[in-house]
Amino acid sequence: MKETLAASWNPITFEVTHIHVVSRRTHEGQMHSVPLGVILDKAISCSPYPSPLEVFPYRGGGEGATTDGSPPDASMLMEAPQWGSRVLTLYVPKDSLEAWMLSVTLTDLARSTPTHISQLGAMYHVPSHLLRQYLARWADALSAAETTPFFMEEVRGDVFRLYLDVDIKLTKPEKVDLLAGGCGFYKAVTDFTRGFFPSAKSTTFVVTECHGPWEDKTEPLVVYKSGFRLHFQHIFVDTTTLKRYLEGLVAHVTHSVEMVFAVPKSCTWADIVDLHSCAWDRGRLLGTIKRRRNLQRRYALAGVYDAPSKQLEEELRSNVSKVLYAVTLRQWEDTTGPHVTLGNFCSAETTFCTQ
Repeated sequence: MKETLAASWNPITFEVTHIHVVSRRTHEGQMHSVPLGVILDKAISCSPYPSPLEVFPYRGGGEGATTDGSPPDASMLMEAPQWGSRVLTLYVPKDSLEAWMLSVTLTDLARSTPTHISQLGAMYHVPSHLLRQYLARWADALSAAETTPFFMEEVRGDVFRLYLDVDIKLTKPEKVDLLAGGCGFYKAVTDFTRGFFPSAKSTTFVVTECHGPWEDKTEPLVVYKSGFRLHFQHIFVDTTTLKRYLEGLVAHVTHSVEMVFAVPKSCTWADIVDLHSCAWDRGRLLGTIKRRRNLQRRYALAGVYDAPSKQLEEELRSNVSKVLYAVTLRQWEDTTGPHVTLGNFCSAETTFCTQ
């Protein structure tokens, strides 16, 4: 039989230029392909970054499919599966922000230096000169979020706004008000920040908050969670500086701020001030939900602390674009320097990085 088959075949020489790993067909009829490298002049050239995940969707309906079942825009790059267990499917963005991003993204940079990654899987690079359009589209998505949720996360980049994640897991279903709580946490943060960055012209920070029921696997007594994010308006750092700052801040508040919240007995300030933000290089945009845990809570503006006047908070509450710029983590190239006009109310932004 082997000889018969061999005799009936005509030899064909293939010119191999690309190497892919292709999966078996899934139960939905899809096949996944991960490009591994390119053969150039008899040498294999592999990208130092994970290759994009290409998906060949089955023809038919389903969430995110086009009306005729054809694949969406081919310029969409998908995030590589994490730990080999995350299956992503090409989709058509439904919200106005991600649809706009797909139309303007720099595809060549979306894999190596993304500015945004959707929780649905796509990766984007939005160029800095489109900042104002980006804020306007973000505002549109925010206003429609109740009927059309969006899932965009912002990649902070190598140099980013100093920010602080505060997660308070509570044993009572009562939200925490850090401004009116009387614990002195914000004052302690301001005092430490001034000492850590003595040359900073301002330590003003904008606070967003999110509250709601919470189930915790490690703490069965926890029933509620109050989350806060502090965005410093004029201080930009790198990852090493952020790590040193957060470690020092935890030590400072541990000795200077009383734990007055209804938290489990084992809870410490190291549990509340999220040190994991050093390693996680992105954050959900204001107005998004956390799709991975199906959390419908959205962060919203809480207020401004250590501002030179009440004018800043008044301007933020009357201008959504200024709020969004105040909470963006990225150091947009065309808004740094002494002539900032968008969202920079007090002084030029200052960068503090490890030499």
